[in-house]
Amino acid sequence: MRGPMHGVPGEFQKTLKLDDLHHGMNLLQGVRIDCYNSMLRDGDGFVGDRANKGAFQERIKEWRLIFGRASEDPLAGLPTDGAIPKSELDVLLLTGEFKERAVIHSAIDDFASAFVSVVQSFLELKEWSGTERIVVGGGFTDSIIGKLAVGRAQAILYSRGPAPDLRIISNHPDEAGLIGSAYMLPSEMLKDYNALLAIDIGGTNVRCGIVKFKLDSDGNVARAKARSVDIWRHGDKDVSRNDIVARIALSLIDLEKRAGKSNLRLAPFVCAGCPGIIGSDGTIRSGTQNLPGNWDGDDFHLGQALEADIPQIAGHKTEVIIHNDAVIQGLSERPAMRDCRNWAVLTIGTGLGNAHFSNLQVEPPDA
Repeated sequence: MRGPMHGVPGEFQKTLKLDDLHHGMNLLQGVRIDCYNSMLRDGDGFVGDRANKGAFQERIKEWRLIFGRASEDPLAGLPTDGAIPKSELDVLLLTGEFKERAVIHSAIDDFASAFVSVVQSFLELKEWSGTERIVVGGGFTDSIIGKLAVGRAQAILYSRGPAPDLRIISNHPDEAGLIGSAYMLPSEMLKDYNALLAIDIGGTNVRCGIVKFKLDSDGNVARAKARSVDIWRHGDKDVSRNDIVARIALSLIDLEKRAGKSNLRLAPFVCAGCPGIIGSDGTIRSGTQNLPGNWDGDDFHLGQALEADIPQIAGHKTEVIIHNDAVIQGLSERPAMRDCRNWAVLTIGTGLGNAHFSNLQVEPPDA
């Protein structure tokens, strides 16, 4: 069942120092990353493939065929090739004829059952032992069908006995993968600033934005939000890796100008979330199969490429810090997870991202 994982347990430290900073860190401010990008396999392949957005579309196709064999396809007015937009399925779920809604509800039930089996597979991992909460993020949850599928999965888990609490990510999925960047960095790096630039590279979209944050009396990030989010869809376009990097650089240059006009104190750090295993040197070791071109290995360094295109931010040398995209999306929920010890994130998108966290100390979420 178990495939290669990333994460070094280690002992907790109270404060993350500036000298500790590197790409793909396991110890962040107040939280340890136990593992991420866990590639679980069984006899049918990667376990996570049963619960990504493509898997849900396959469920829709299967139920259309089942109805079609008996009478006719209730969704005959929709294309049979390619994915049906979530927004169209949401509308049909609320206003469609009863057979149209039956197809969608059946797909939701099937997907929820598959998602439960995926969750249980992760809970068998040593690093996931004692998990109290699982944040469910990714673009799929930004829909009625996604939220119903997660709710149905929760009901199934509860029916089988004690289970972690499943929570839909509280920030919009287009912003969560940016907001989490503010919780990555040592507090001493942020004390003179109130904003930073962030990147979220996914299998379908790239998002760049300004993350504005406030620090508490101890100098730690108390609240963060995304502004001026630039979303670029590449999943259905013929683009190369270099095209994406160039587009990101242009976006960051524009965002720096916007931050200046808003009188934000922009930090010279860019936090980038990317699929896969991130080496301490910033290279991507594996797991970028959903991105166009070759991102893995020693021949490409995303941070160095961006630093060459944007050598300075607000008059200071640019430093790009890279981590796994699911890790950063999970960190966006850090303020709401302070009252539990062990928690995790699963992101339902082109793939199924995953990460598990342990808090340094347990305290009220609004402390």
